[in-house]
Amino acid sequence: MLFYMMRRTIRGVFGLTSTWLTGSAVLCVVIVAINALVWDHMPEPFNGAAALASAGVDLLLAFVAGYIFYVITSVYPEYKKLQTIYFTVMKNELIDVAHAYADLISDLVLDGKHIDALDTFERFGSKSGQHLLVEATKDKSITGEIDILDHTTWLEYLTKVSNKERHSIEKMLRFDMEIELEIKILLVDLLHSNYIQTLNDLNRLNDKKRNRPFMTIIYRFHQHLGLLLTLQNHIMNVSVGKRL
Repeated sequence: MLFYMMRRTIRGVFGLTSTWLTGSAVLCVVIVAINALVWDHMPEPFNGAAALASAGVDLLLAFVAGYIFYVITSVYPEYKKLQTIYFTVMKNELIDVAHAYADLISDLVLDGKHIDALDTFERFGSKSGQHLLVEATKDKSITGEIDILDHTTWLEYLTKVSNKERHSIEKMLRFDMEIELEIKILLVDLLHSNYIQTLNDLNRLNDKKRNRPFMTIIYRFHQHLGLLLTLQNHIMNVSVGKRL
């Protein structure tokens, strides 16, 4: 277990360090090793060559020492901070959103049957999930009332889940300076996806009682679940040590 944690930490720290900087440090170590094993045992090509080589080696070792100092004092604390963000805020908020969508999918598609929260995006955000969503909603109206929830329409239910998701994403984005750029972009895309825009447009309509088929939104709903699946895969990969 200790070896696993050490390996994970080393991989995560070097993953956050500049590849160019790490490569340069490795090259310096290789040159110093070759000098010690080979060049030190060769005759001087000219007077003062040994002193010049010694000065060069000292510079290379100084670069390596500076690299190690940078990793320990700057990169490692950044790695631990990012890990804490993922293990607390990111993962907890993702699970909250997944539970909200699991309840929604259960009522909308599965006739109340339970679905595990972390299976929701995997099952319905994938390519095969689109057909399941379309078939389950083809006879439903997005403005119609839900049988199991008195005086609540599907539009109101979808909006409630969307608001929960927005709140969670905004909490994640409080750490926008720490999280990776690709994840920050993904979170912003989720806030402004075609599904969210369509949901907002439907809520702005004056005649909300007019019969509107789910077909107006279901394909965009599926695309939105696909974005959430991408986010889930990233966060869970961090949690199990495949990233960071």
